[in-house]
Amino acid sequence: MIQSMTGYGEARRGNIHCEIKSLNHRFFNITLLIPSWLSPHELKIMELLKKRIKRGAVSLKIHIESQEIKLDIKRAKAYYEFIHSLKEELGLSGNISIGHFLDFKKETTASWGDVRTTINSALSSLIQSRKDEGRKLKEDIDLHFKKTREGIEEIKRKTPGEQDIKKQFKKKFSNLIKKGLDERRLKEELTLWLIRENFNEERVRFEVHLNKFKQVVKRKEPSGKHLSFLIQEMEREINTISAKAKNANISQLVVELKGELEILREQIGNVM
Repeated sequence: MIQSMTGYGEARRGNIHCEIKSLNHRFFNITLLIPSWLSPHELKIMELLKKRIKRGAVSLKIHIESQEIKLDIKRAKAYYEFIHSLKEELGLSGNISIGHFLDFKKETTASWGDVRTTINSALSSLIQSRKDEGRKLKEDIDLHFKKTREGIEEIKRKTPGEQDIKKQFKKKFSNLIKKGLDERRLKEELTLWLIRENFNEERVRFEVHLNKFKQVVKRKEPSGKHLSFLIQEMEREINTISAKAKNANISQLVVELKGELEILREQIGNVM
C-alpha cells in the first residue's frame, strides 16, 4: 500500500505529550525537540523512529507538563535542613525565608518506559495519518496512470504501419537519387533517416516501464524511489519519441503524455 511522507501524530500519557510531524524529503531526516534530561536516550528515540519510518523529514517534540502543586511537609523539612546545614558549613548569614522554597523547582521528568510508550503511540497515529494520505495519493496516481496508458496506446495506433513506412522510404530514396549521391553517402542518409523515423523501440521500452510502474505501486514496502526512477526513464523515452515523431497528431499526443508524466512525478515525490 502506498504511504505518503506527509503526516501528523500525537499521543499523551500522564504528563507526557508527544507530537510527530513528517514532510517530503529525499532521504530520512530527523529533528528532535526534547527536554535536556532525555538527552541520554536520544539514540534510542532515533532508533524507535527508524524502525517504523523509512523516508521523510521527521520532527519529534516531547513536552513534559508540570505536575499539580501539592503540599509535601516531609520534603519541605528535608529542604529546610539542607539549607540550614549549608549555612552552618559555609558560615553564611541571614534567615531562611519562604523565598528559598519558592525557588525550589518542581520536577518535570518522567520514566523512560512511559516516554517510549508515548512515542510509539504517536508513531502509530502518524503512520495511520500517512496511510490515509497515501490512499488519496493512490487514487490520483491511478487516474493519471490510466491516462498515460491511454496516451501511449493512442500513439501506437497512430504510428505509421509497415506499408506507410515503405512508401516513405521509397519517396526518400527517390529524392536522394535525384540529388546524385554516391552509393556510400546514399546508404548513410537512408540509415540516418530510418533511425530518426523509427521510434517503435522507444515506445516498447516506455510500455515496459509503465507495466513495471503498475507492479511497484501495488507493493507493500516503500516504493517512492523506485517509482521516481521509472518516471525518469519514461520521460527519457517520450523525449526521444518527441524528437523523432514527424506526425502532427503524434506530436500532440506526446505533449499530453509529457503533462501526465509531470503530474505523476509530482505525486510520486510525496510517496514514501
